[in-house]
Amino acid sequence: MIKTDNHISQRSKSAATDSISEKLRVLTEWADAGIPWVHTDDGELLLNKKGDPKPDFFPTSIRKFCTWDGSQNCEFVRQTLPQFSSNSQDTLSRPHNAKLKHSVVTTIELAKAKRDSQVAVQAKRDWRTQLSLEVKELEQKRAALAAQIAEFEHRAMRAERELKELQAAHNRNVTHLTEELQSLRNENASLRRQGHKIFELPKRDRHDE
Repeated sequence: MIKTDNHISQRSKSAATDSISEKLRVLTEWADAGIPWVHTDDGELLLNKKGDPKPDFFPTSIRKFCTWDGSQNCEFVRQTLPQFSSNSQDTLSRPHNAKLKHSVVTTIELAKAKRDSQVAVQAKRDWRTQLSLEVKELEQKRAALAAQIAEFEHRAMRAERELKELQAAHNRNVTHLTEELQSLRNENASLRRQGHKIFELPKRDRHDE
């Protein structure tokens, strides 16, 4: 009975160590390649209100490392994880696991640094993207304003040309009317002279008699 219990205990310890090693392997990969981003169940990148992606769960302490069993991750990431389970902190605290614990602590710090780097790069990329969009928007506004100015200048030139044409037509009309008025005055003066002559002829005829 004692041998059986010892055998079960050894198997349990081995399973716990295997689980820790598997989690450490995954975390090491993430610390090197990057913490995966949170995705929806359909595999779409999940963005926050600012439009930024968010790193998925990863253990940031010994306690969280021990309780990590994959359920804390999104479904999309969970499908890529090997099978591992939570373990007791006592397992890592045992003398024979001192080296393993040191590796876990070191890898956690590396993973945290990688996360911070990812977020910083993403923020920088978003800043550049936002700046690029703002510059593009300003260029579009400038182009639209330039088009409006060109249109206004074209309309102003056309209005000025039409005004000159109207002024020229007005001047021609004034000249024509002035000439016509003068012609009428001349004609009127001629008629008056003729009228005077007509009225003067009878008087001369009577005087001659």
